[in-house]
Amino acid sequence: HERKKTAARKADFMDEDAAQGIRNIHSYMMDVLLAYGLKPKNCNPIEYADFIRNAFQDETLSEDYKNAHMLWEEAEFSTHRMSEEERQRVLQVNGEIWDKVWSQTGFFAHIKLKYVYFL
Repeated sequence: HERKKTAARKADFMDEDAAQGIRNIHSYMMDVLLAYGLKPKNCNPIEYADFIRNAFQDETLSEDYKNAHMLWEEAEFSTHRMSEEERQRVLQVNGEIWDKVWSQTGFFAHIKLKYVYFL
C-alpha cells in the first residue's frame, strides 16, 4: 500500500501545472535529505546546500540544489507560470541527490529508504 502511495507521489512530479510539479519534487527531495541525515533547522532551506556540499563532497551539486531551491521558491510564492524546462532542472537535481544518497549508503540503508521511509 505504501509503495503505491510513493508511486503516486512520484507521478505528481509531472502535474500538468509545472509549478505544482516543482513543489512536489522539492518536497520529495527534502524527504530524501532528511532520511539521509539532514537535521531540520528553523532556517531558509537554501541553507541546506552546506549539508549537501559536506555530505557528498560535491560543490556542483550544492550549487545545483541552490538553483533548484530558488525555482521552488518561485513556484511556491509567485503567481506566474513555471516552464517545463524549469521543472526538468529541479527533477534532475532530485535525481542527482537520490543517486548520491543511494551510492553512499549500504544494503540496510537501502532497505530503510525503500521500506521504512517509502522513498
